[in-house]
Amino acid sequence: MKSKFGSLCISIAALAAFAAAARGETVTVPLSDPSRPAVIKAELINGGITVESWNGKEVVVEAVGRDDEDQDKGNRRKGRHGDDDLDSTIDHAVNDAVRGALGGQDDDDRDDDEKSERAKEDKSKGMHRIPNVGLGLSVEESQNVVRIESESWRRAIDLKIKVPASASLKLATVNDGDLEVNAVGGDMELSNTNGSITVRAAGGTVVANTVNGEVSVTFARLNAFKSMAFSSLNGDIDVTLPPTINADVRMSSDNGEIYSDFELKLAPRPSQVQEQRGGAGKFKVTIGKEVYGTIGAGGADLLFKTFNGDIYIRKGK
Repeated sequence: MKSKFGSLCISIAALAAFAAAARGETVTVPLSDPSRPAVIKAELINGGITVESWNGKEVVVEAVGRDDEDQDKGNRRKGRHGDDDLDSTIDHAVNDAVRGALGGQDDDDRDDDEKSERAKEDKSKGMHRIPNVGLGLSVEESQNVVRIESESWRRAIDLKIKVPASASLKLATVNDGDLEVNAVGGDMELSNTNGSITVRAAGGTVVANTVNGEVSVTFARLNAFKSMAFSSLNGDIDVTLPPTINADVRMSSDNGEIYSDFELKLAPRPSQVQEQRGGAGKFKVTIGKEVYGTIGAGGADLLFKTFNGDIYIRKGK
């Protein structure tokens, strides 16, 4: 009995080790010239990207694939407890109603799905499921520019990247993941579609845009101040700036409020005049929705924009 139990434990441990190895890969990328700052360009279709600085001179890329079971569990948890629970319920109700109106095919489809699942279970009875997590990842370096891409559109891949502190970043992801950056001193261009963007202890300029998610950025310093933009369609914008910053500010929230603890001097909103003289004699004046102001003596432009959310412009310490 002992030997059987021991064999079972070894089998489980071996399977777990195999699954862990299959899901993750780590690549260390040497730079062409470590004395110069690196530029990191990473793009994903599904998954999140986390970048943090370290004392090394190389770029270390760790890629971890999520298999179908992981994503199904996450989706089920989100459906029960997450913010999308109501939307998901409404979507299912609408879909059921539409299918019923088109001929009541929903029950037949459900029966077919259940039969297919039972047939699959019968075929795989007594077998272990091997995680299908092909990464489809490409990492290449040329002249201190490191490009990281994934061709996987079906499965999510999470990237954890270690970079020299002076690196600049251009990161983009579309679905099922957030962007997170910690203590990086170079300029950043960050883009997400369905997820949040979080930057801590930034040292360079930041341009951050997402569609569905919050944007949160905290600056430790600004090595060289240039124009920056922070925007979302559905989410709050929360930015902490250095206390001595001088900037011209544009702010816009269609369905939210704007808050700041800076002594922000509001300025009149500029208007656009369109004049067409002729037979009809048309004259049109357009005043935009943006609120204009200055921090300190004014300077480079800062844009804060959201449609559904609040804006917080904080004074750092």
